[in-house]
Amino acid sequence: MPASLPDQAELPASLLALIVAADGGLSAPAMRRLEARDAFRHLAVSRERFAELVADWCHRIDPDLCDRSWLSAGDIAQAEPLLDGVQLLDDRLQVCRLADAAVEDQGLVAQGARLLLDHARARWHLAREALAQAPDDACLAA
Repeated sequence: MPASLPDQAELPASLLALIVAADGGLSAPAMRRLEARDAFRHLAVSRERFAELVADWCHRIDPDLCDRSWLSAGDIAQAEPLLDGVQLLDDRLQVCRLADAAVEDQGLVAQGARLLLDHARARWHLAREALAQAPDDACLAA
């Protein structure tokens, strides 16, 4: 877990970076899917900063996360402060929608990313129906 939490404005990007790291890292197709959704403008971080956040999480997460069908206490301890810090509903929806887009590769999602994303949805009491993609301008916080 990072020594300290990022500032409030960077929390959604950091949480998304954690989920992407749990998917095995930031692949070129994932980057293209995020760019196509103008994710970095919506997250208020540069493309380069987001790549740094993912790389940092790749070094910090448990490498066995993708091999398990549950989140360990350590996995939860890493995610919880970020989940608690992302307080606005629009930011929560944005993180979930962008995570869905970033980690899906031909319909496949790594187990670790799916576990973290499902944990976020459950923690935030977000039904899948609430995440149905609306037009970008209506659903993503600027």
